[in-house]
Amino acid sequence: MPAAPDADAGGSFPVTVAHALGETVVPGEPQRVVTLGPQSLDTVLALGVQPAGAVLPFYTQEPLPWQQPHLDDATTLIPGAPDFTPNYEAIAALDPDLIVGPDLFTMPDAYSQLSEIAPTVAYAENPQTDDWETTTRLVGTALGRTADTDRLLAELDTEVTATRDAHPGAAGRTWSLSVATGPDGLGVLVNPQDPLAVLLGELGLRQPEGVTSLEAGPGGVAPISLEQVRAVEADLMIVVHPAPDVQEALEGNPLFAGIPAVGGPGYLGVDLVTGTGLRTPSLLALPWSLDQLDPALAAIAEG
Repeated sequence: MPAAPDADAGGSFPVTVAHALGETVVPGEPQRVVTLGPQSLDTVLALGVQPAGAVLPFYTQEPLPWQQPHLDDATTLIPGAPDFTPNYEAIAALDPDLIVGPDLFTMPDAYSQLSEIAPTVAYAENPQTDDWETTTRLVGTALGRTADTDRLLAELDTEVTATRDAHPGAAGRTWSLSVATGPDGLGVLVNPQDPLAVLLGELGLRQPEGVTSLEAGPGGVAPISLEQVRAVEADLMIVVHPAPDVQEALEGNPLFAGIPAVGGPGYLGVDLVTGTGLRTPSLLALPWSLDQLDPALAAIAEG
């Protein structure tokens, strides 16, 4: 991944960060940052800042794989709640001088109480639809590191281009991503604006007609039964399995196992954490995701 800036490379202060819930003034270079979501933590770490505290996603009790090499013992990890309600007491106990949470879904309800603890950065327009580059720049601005943020984003664009150029034979190949909803059903990603769809499009891949013809439901996902599973047949076929027993049952079903890609180098059966990384890019998650995809891209480029 791109090299992180020097830890002492902060900009001039005060800075004012405009967001959907108002304006936040950061009076001086933050020394005790608390992050409320994984993308915010990724940005802070990529910019060379070790946060005082970080709220973990509710589905894991440890930092995500792409975060682990960048964290040290100075950061207090706060377990996340399934309903995304912040643990105000735990956050306040860290005595933060900046709270960043543009990726916190419950920020409209939490903002007032968080702002009483420390200056708080919310989202640009909508925490569920803001693109990751916008979220990244909000955090970079609050840290006084806009130039470093722009540089890292540009370097990632170069990395994506290099990956595409390394596998020219993948251009025009098809891809699909599904989430196993049980041993006999899938939720198929249909939304062409999903971050993963955008990334794979930049790499030259396209969704097959079987996927694009499905009617998307909430979140841009279409539910299908295994009788419809041929819809997700693709050169690069990614299936997110929420639990090992679900994966075993699905991959053992003849309807699923009969798809030519399954069991081949273009099939990626991944866990929830990996699936999250693929669909929620950041300054740290995107390089990690490219590494996860690279062997399969090489295989389908040669196939």
